[in-house]
Amino acid sequence: MSINVNVLSDTALEAAVAAAKGHAKDMKAYLEQRAIIFAEGAAALVKDRLSGAIDDSDVRFAWEEIQAAEESARLAIKVTAKAALQDAINGALAVVKGAVNQAVGIKLI
Repeated sequence: MSINVNVLSDTALEAAVAAAKGHAKDMKAYLEQRAIIFAEGAAALVKDRLSGAIDDSDVRFAWEEIQAAEESARLAIKVTAKAALQDAINGALAVVKGAVNQAVGIKLI
């Protein structure tokens, strides 16, 4: 039995994408919440600046603080992305391994 490279690569890609999707859902929910927080913070800064409650330097300082506070979020997203990639690779490799074993007729790898 031979291996159809096009079919196997498509199947491996499907497995990889499926494995990574759970992480994507988690990231999307997290990022949706962060986007709301960013928008609310921006609205408050603009409101306070336009009312004269804060000046330009206060806005710049607040923005720098927001960016600094998000550094841990950036790290969490990187870790999640790495986990998603690893799961995707493992899913694709499992499909290819199964195809090899089926093609040679024994559990070789």
